Amino acid sequence: KYEGHKGPVNYLCNLGAEYFLSCSDDKTIIKWKIKNSISRFELALKLSSKFADKVVIDAHTDKVIQVIPWGEKCFASISLDCNLKFWDDGDIPQLKKPITISGVIFKAIIIVKNTMVIAADNMIMFFDLIFCELKVNNVLNKINCGGTNCLKHFTGSLVLVGGNEGITIVDCETYQIVQRLYDEEF
Repeated sequence: KYEGHKGPVNYLCNLGAEYFLSCSDDKTIIKWKIKNSISRFELALKLSSKFADKVVIDAHTDKVIQVIPWGEKCFASISLDCNLKFWDDGDIPQLKKPITISGVIFKAIIIVKNTMVIAADNMIMFFDLIFCELKVNNVLNKINCGGTNCLKHFTGSLVLVGGNEGITIVDCETYQIVQRLYDEEF
């Protein structure tokens, strides 16, 4: 019997060594506990029997498009409901309740060192994972790539930002645009 999401799954990631997370169009995140190691053969034949427990989190009011972990127990989620939420299964008191940042459409999130890079509309935001705060003064809101659609950690503190008008390289330590890579035909 299938016991998972009630809609398409949009993203999967590990959460420490014992869990993985999935998020879906059904507005939920599921935290799956893995019983023991899974061989590729077992994975192909009977994946669902290898999970001891699952926790369904009613996370958002619209499709959850990405979930990303940091550490063994913390993670963040973004949704088409225009919210970025931070979650904690552990002992970090600042994150016992989800923190919500509303008002913008979030496209992607990645973690570079101790900074969460957040692509939203036409801007990139930085969230400090050590101090659990949005770097309000470090918002690059003039990237001008016609929308930020995706992020990729490039090297060191550099992140590639893909948009409708090309690629922008951003430095997560200086919060500066390093270079724009685009064809003039855009």
